[in-house]
Amino acid sequence: MKKIEEMNAEELRSRAAEIRSAVNEEGADLEALDKEATEIAARLAKLDVEKRRREIAGKVADGDGVELRGFQTEKPQEPFTAASAEYRTAWLKNIARDARGNMLFGDMTDAERRAFTFLTTNTTPVVPKDIVNRIIELVRSEAPMLDDAEWTEFTRGFGVPRHKSIDAGDAAVVAEGEANANDEQDTFDLLELVGVEIKKHAVMSKKMEIQSLEAFEAWLTRHIAERIRVAMEKQASARLDNTTYGMAAANKITGTLSDAEIRKAFGLLGVNGEKIVYANNATIWNNIAGLEGSDGAKLFIPDSMSDPKTTGRIYGARVREDNNLADGVLYIIVRGQLLCNQFSPVEVIPQVEPKTLNRIYTGYSLFDAALENPTGAVKYTNQG
Repeated sequence: MKKIEEMNAEELRSRAAEIRSAVNEEGADLEALDKEATEIAARLAKLDVEKRRREIAGKVADGDGVELRGFQTEKPQEPFTAASAEYRTAWLKNIARDARGNMLFGDMTDAERRAFTFLTTNTTPVVPKDIVNRIIELVRSEAPMLDDAEWTEFTRGFGVPRHKSIDAGDAAVVAEGEANANDEQDTFDLLELVGVEIKKHAVMSKKMEIQSLEAFEAWLTRHIAERIRVAMEKQASARLDNTTYGMAAANKITGTLSDAEIRKAFGLLGVNGEKIVYANNATIWNNIAGLEGSDGAKLFIPDSMSDPKTTGRIYGARVREDNNLADGVLYIIVRGQLLCNQFSPVEVIPQVEPKTLNRIYTGYSLFDAALENPTGAVKYTNQG
């Protein structure tokens, strides 16, 4: 590889993009990458100054008088087209932006910038011939219940001793110097999680791989990880409904949602802490948002300022949109009562199928969940 002082601006920017990718790799030498990135930044700044000086000097000519010249470029403009590889990647980078406008796949290279400018100076951006448009995501992948859970990462096993009851020997008032005559008798059990395997597969044909950008592959990997997260939440919901791992039978109730019913549900919680209501979008706006008190005042107060998935509050409890839940189903959970253990991190492994040459992406995680206290959550099913 060339020394940094021997690289031109385009080569420097290309190397900078490689460094941005390398810092996320396991075992990356961050000290060396940091040093190289600093040297690249300094070299680019120096080249920009030198280029600016040449441009200013090129605007005037020696002679009897001052002759103004047009802006000088280092080389003639390439005849880019909408099918050019440079324009294709530039176009994708331009549309792939986050909410703040930052490019998700890195800045354009010099060649990509020239191609994009050449084709969009006097017209709107041209859609490249070999890309129909962008990837349109129609699948929701949020899992807010997991955001509020208590997470651990024990790889060999997971168990929490639970103190269920005091059968005898409770503390008692005794005369001075005397002992409590009753022996202490307590009941414990062990909340043990063995872990369940969660997998998702996606298949990209050889033709699709050839015709797709690397950016699509990056999106596919991220998509698989997000869908595994959704599967984790569905497993957590199933554990909540299980009598061994989840709620007490009395905390799973059915009725017609009303002011009295929502208060009844809150009253079943036997643990102190922040209460959070989870429901899907339809349930929130068709059922919860319409609840009224005895004076006719709305109980639901819309508020989406704290975070995007919090739609409002009812009796002080946050109401969070969770579209993994069925219509009419509410979970009310004391924050931190849902325990989640990730025995292994999410992995996305690409492999090639020998006969078809299809590229198969396999996502995998070993995960389990349970409720710490059987009265730490309530499930309410609205039949109204």
